Amino acid sequence: MIANRDERGLTLVEVLIASVLMTLVVFASFLLYERGVKDWLWTEQETEVVDNLRIAVAKVAYDVRGATTITVPAVYESDVASLALVNSNGQQVVYRYDAAAQELERSVAGGTYQPVTSGVVTAVYFSRPAPALVQVLLKGKGVQTSEVSVRTAVYARSL
Repeated sequence: MIANRDERGLTLVEVLIASVLMTLVVFASFLLYERGVKDWLWTEQETEVVDNLRIAVAKVAYDVRGATTITVPAVYESDVASLALVNSNGQQVVYRYDAAAQELERSVAGGTYQPVTSGVVTAVYFSRPAPALVQVLLKGKGVQTSEVSVRTAVYARSL
């Protein structure tokens, strides 16, 4: 005759299998979360660099549009990173690239240079095909991001 056993619990093997499966699920979830946070931080840094470059290019473009005189380096002189112009108020505005601080700086009427944006790797200005057209190229890089560039071409309305 078979004895009637009361089976109300789990065996040790069932508990071990459930523990291993739960550990795998928690570990996989943690890896996905960690990767998501890293991607989010990288994207945030790159977006910040692009936004800063866009704001700087917009500021340069605004000044170029209203300029009455513009002095830019010869075509493709990338080692000269300065742009001088006279705005509609008759004030001299100079943009320069400070490689040591990786900043684009602006000076108005011979005053001190104030930073426009940071994280700039390269700043290039050139006019082509006419002096009224100024092209601006800014390249920037975040701490852990790849290099990004923002370029624009602006016509000086007063020339």
